[in-house]
Amino acid sequence: MPDDDFCPLDFGELTDLQVLRRWFEVMGELQRRGMVWSGKSPIADYAEYLVAKHYGVEPIKGTNPGHDVATKDGGRVQVKARRYAKGSTPSHLGEFSKFAEHRFDDLVVVLFEDDLRVRVAYKTTYEWAAGKVRPRGEYHRLYISDGLASADGLERVELDQS
Repeated sequence: MPDDDFCPLDFGELTDLQVLRRWFEVMGELQRRGMVWSGKSPIADYAEYLVAKHYGVEPIKGTNPGHDVATKDGGRVQVKARRYAKGSTPSHLGEFSKFAEHRFDDLVVVLFEDDLRVRVAYKTTYEWAAGKVRPRGEYHRLYISDGLASADGLERVELDQS
């Protein structure tokens, strides 16, 4: 079904429990389709799925600190994503653990609209990210205003959501 035929469901007659049950039905279907796998919020899994699809490979499922996608030529890609929910202005991407260990070659950042359409996706190098991240305890964090405010050093990536 084309995206412009999307019709929101009317949850007005459902109880809170029934709405939660719909959520679990949807999550089960997304798992069956291979689009999510971690059991957490589907945003990160979906971004990894889209990036892996872009590279023509499967995302690495399960725990793999440092990178989420292995390309056909052996490249290691870390994927970070954020969703712009109504009324929110995300300030940063998820933390990088053990950043100094250079666990990835490329970083792909996916920013989603509230309805999960891709707003923009950028690809860059570990070296670019190393110049932008800030230490935060034992982790490093990339702030959207610091790292993504301009397109310097970033390559726009078109992700297929069909």
